[in-house]
Amino acid sequence: MNPALNAHTLSRAINQHGRDAVLLRAKADHYGTVAEPEKVADLRGLYHADHSYLVIETQEAGKVPQRVNPMFMILYTDAVRLEDLIKLDGHTYKVTGLDDPGGLHLCTDLSLEEV
Repeated sequence: MNPALNAHTLSRAINQHGRDAVLLRAKADHYGTVAEPEKVADLRGLYHADHSYLVIETQEAGKVPQRVNPMFMILYTDAVRLEDLIKLDGHTYKVTGLDDPGGLHLCTDLSLEEV
């Protein structure tokens, strides 16, 4: 596995097929009052969805709905924090999770929740 080649391939995919987003962060003053979120950075990444399933064992038949979790994969950065907001395609999402797949510092996969 060639890390430089992987980084180049990922960078090309994000540049060609990615979407633009704006990273916002709400800051609180020393009194704890939260101000309007301010722009922190412009991001470009790949929007995708993660499907999670819930397994329930029951005596009677039932239906378990599938939950779709929105995700946004960007090139590796430590600028994004939990609870930051991302404006993407007219929707606003809250960052609920940060993941560095494989611990390779190639990309950051953000778990999102629409607000």
